[in-house]
Amino acid sequence: MSRRKRPPQKGTDGGHIEWLKHRTGYPTAGEREKILQLRRRLTLEAIALVLSRADRDDSRFRALIGTYGKDEVVRAV
Repeated sequence: MSRRKRPPQKGTDGGHIEWLKHRTGYPTAGEREKILQLRRRLTLEAIALVLSRADRDDSRFRALIGTYGKDEVVRAV
């Protein structure tokens, strides 16, 4: 029986930062910059959804939660 490698989850490249998973100590300068970029992208996407009057049950909001995580989306909204 062969063991296939699982395909990467969508959004893992830009959607998660290692420090955000564990939140121990203070992030390095590079990690801080990544966090700021991630939150800017998330904020812009959330604003676009709110301006388009999308419901919170909309699949696009669920996609944001899947990509960035519930805590980050709640923080952005």
